[in-house]
Amino acid sequence: MNKISLHSNKISKGNLTYFFDVKLSVTGQLYLAITESTFKYGKRERVRFVIYKENLSDFLEGFEISVSKMRRLQNAKMIAAPKDELK
Repeated sequence: MNKISLHSNKISKGNLTYFFDVKLSVTGQLYLAITESTFKYGKRERVRFVIYKENLSDFLEGFEISVSKMRRLQNAKMIAAPKDELK
């Protein structure tokens, strides 16, 4: 049994592209593959990670916490502060 692609979409901005692919593994497990593709020094570089269905809730929780923190820092204008002030 081969991996089956069930859904795919991409987001591009300049030389950076994110691919979001929902697939079914050879063992029948659903997973989300997120791939970042960029051009650096004339070469394509790709970074990919996989989140299986059973880990998706924990991943999303951590993701939402981090995005919320980024928004609070941005709103508080702390992004220009030295690193040790952000702790």
